[in-house]
Amino acid sequence: MITSFKYKISGNFATLHNEVNSLHPNLPYIDGMVTRTQPGEALNAYYGFVQEGIYQNEQEVAEHLSGTPNPPQQPGDIKFRDINGDGRINDMIEIYW
Repeated sequence: MITSFKYKISGNFATLHNEVNSLHPNLPYIDGMVTRTQPGEALNAYYGFVQEGIYQNEQEVAEHLSGTPNPPQQPGDIKFRDINGDGRINDMIEIYW
């Protein structure tokens, strides 16, 4: 027969905030697979496109990428958000997450 019952709960929480002050003058940023190191941002910050879903048909591709002549995207491809609203998907719409 059990006469006593004991338990213990503990936890740990930590945060880290950092900012890159400068890099070599000939090196404006350092790219990784999904990260970028750049002055004014956190070290190895996640960087890239914002996804909105999947293109369902040709009409959706044409409407979403109206500013891109002959877009390479096709139904089934990932649909990225046009952050600057110019109708084109290019490196100008990549953001820090």
